[in-house]
Amino acid sequence: MFREFWINGQRAVRARHPNKGYFAITELPDKAAQWTLGQTRFRFHEGDLKAWSNITNAEVVAMTRWVESRLPVLAVDERERLISFGKRSVFELAPGDPITSKGHSRFR
Repeated sequence: MFREFWINGQRAVRARHPNKGYFAITELPDKAAQWTLGQTRFRFHEGDLKAWSNITNAEVVAMTRWVESRLPVLAVDERERLISFGKRSVFELAPGDPITSKGHSRFR
């Protein structure tokens, strides 16, 4: 996964979804034993995220407390509205926490 994007020697902005503003976490199916342990999945609002091909090239940026977690996407289940990640968030997430996704070619 890349975090810097260059075109003709100029740094460019990586595509994100949504283009402006944020989505929000709706539910956490797994309660962390302590708030410092974080989560590896959460539920999203219907239509916010899709199971696009190569979605594993994307990452979700989740903002909670005073930090952001950059979470590599493992899978998106649109029917269950559940997204899973390759690592835990820095801290426990909460419903309403803002999220955005970055790095997938479908984002414009």
